[in-house]
Parts: sequence; structure tokens; C-alpha cells
Amino acid sequence: MVFKGNLDIGEMTLIQTAGTSLVFAASQFKRPTKYIIQFTQYAPTMIEMLYPLSKEEIKDMKEQSYPDFELKLGDFKSLSLDNVNYKYPSKTSNAVNDINLKINRGEIISILGYNGSGKTTTCKLLSGVLSPTSGKVLFNDQDVEELDKKEYYKYFGIGFQDFAKYSLSLKDNIGFGRIEDLENTDALNSAIEKTNLSNIIEKLPNGVDTNLGKEYDKDGQDLSGGQWQRIILARAYMGSPEILILDEPTASIDPFEEERMLDEFRYALEGKTAILISHRISFARLADRIVMMKDGMIIEEGSHLELLKKKGYYYDLFTSQQLLYKSEVKAYE
Repeated sequence: MVFKGNLDIGEMTLIQTAGTSLVFAASQFKRPTKYIIQFTQYAPTMIEMLYPLSKEEIKDMKEQSYPDFELKLGDFKSLSLDNVNYKYPSKTSNAVNDINLKINRGEIISILGYNGSGKTTTCKLLSGVLSPTSGKVLFNDQDVEELDKKEYYKYFGIGFQDFAKYSLSLKDNIGFGRIEDLENTDALNSAIEKTNLSNIIEKLPNGVDTNLGKEYDKDGQDLSGGQWQRIILARAYMGSPEILILDEPTASIDPFEEERMLDEFRYALEGKTAILISHRISFARLADRIVMMKDGMIIEEGSHLELLKKKGYYYDLFTSQQLLYKSEVKAYE
């Protein structure tokens, strides 16, 4: 219905949220009487949410526009973790332990480690998605928990590994990276250029307006995992954010395609502050500083050459993956 123009995205979200609430509330009938009483209290509000809007109300909603994008917390200078710990509610042990890390403006950091080492959790703490169990995340030496999180989020362009695939147009999938610029053609084209999406777009029947996925449109286009990753990268680049966080952006591609993407990263990250999360050593070539994580802790930190000279954890990872890459290349030859 959104694709055909019968609903806009805001209306769709409202209906989906209300519907989910109704399903949850209905399930409470299996519970004691007190839950049924609670349901009857909430039911009128939910019904009101689902009641069709008048034409006048819809017109007013569509005439509203987003305010101009503004970074209200000032120029970005530094981002720090100060003795940060985090434990997921369902776990008995910490996902990260006593982490201290400072990232300065214009610096490219590569956080490396195997699955479960705490890489993604660390970046979710840096971006404010998670709040520390103890310790502080500092933005320009200010505690992030004391800042307006909505304003804080505006500084980031994020491409997490567990990204969302929206069954909407390719343009919308990219534009959600900075929704204020959704209709900004220059911003959209810049994001497309930085991720070399033109080759994909040229093959789509309606270009950037092509609907992705067949869930709600039988003529929608399915994409491969690698193609979706490029779209998520473009979403992260949308609007030239102050801080880029890219989580395993080459996880679904082969070594040859990864090599091509690394060249694109060099161009797209020029002059930017970036945090690159990976278990692959290829990102080491892009980073000013490499942070090695294991069991939720930072165990080594330094440049590529500095860490190789130490012959520690990074050295072992580097040499083992060199052999892996050689075997992968032979498999494609």
C-alpha cells in the first residue's frame, strides 16, 4: 500500500505498532483477570490509533516537513570510552570489560577480533545504542548519558552487520540514513558514488525508484547479500556523517570483490572519522590505528607495523589469515 501511494511511511509505522500492541494485549487473555482489566483500559487508545484519519488530517501530515539538519552538540572533536563495562541482561558475564579507548576527529580506527570478542558491543556503546553498565562514554569530554540522545545520533552514519532490509525503493533504503535529506538528490548521488552502486542501479528496471524485495510487490527486485551490503554502506554515508561505523561491511563478498571495495573505502573515508569493525585483516591497511579485542577486552593497540613487531595476538591473526586468503584465491583461480 505504501508502494502504491495508499499509505505513507508514517501511517504504516503507526498501524504496525498498534497492531503489534493489540496482538500482545490479546495474548494476555491467557493470563489472570487483572490483565484483562488492563486490556480494557488500553483498548480505547489502541482502537483510536487504528481509526482511519480524516482527509484533512492526512493532508496536514503530508504538508509537514522535517526541520533542516543541524548538529546541535557542536563540532565533533573526540569520542572516548572511560573504564566501560557492559553486561547484557540475559548474560552472567560482561560482554566488554574495563575498556579505555579514545578516537580523535579525522582518525580511522580498525577494531579487529574473532566473533564474540566484543567488537560490535563496543561500537554500540560508542554510538549510544547501548548504555554502559559502568564507566562512561564521552563525546567531546561530555558524558553521553547527559546529552540529548536524538541529537547525539545525528553525528553517526552506521552500517551494522544486523542491518534492516526495507521492502521499499532503493532510494528510500539509502535515504533513511539521514531522513531529513531524503529528497536531497545531491546527498543521495554522493552516497551512491562513494559505494559504487551505479552498476547495480543501472540494471534495475526503475533505477533508484525500484522497489526492493517481493514481500509487498510481486515486481520487486531481490538482491544478493553483497548488493545489500553496498546499500547499507550508502545508507551509512548518507549526508556525510561526522563519524562512520561500519560493522563487517565485506562479510558477504569474496576476496576479489573485497579488494575492490577497499579501494572505494579509501576514497570514501578520506578526511573522515571512521570505526571499522571486522575479523578480517584487510581493514588494517585502511586504519591509522588497530585495536585488537579478545574476550571483551582490548589486548593490543597500535599501527600495523607496530603490532607485527610485537609478534603477539595481531601477528598470529595476520599470519593465519594470510594463509586463508591464499587458499581462497586459489579456489577462485
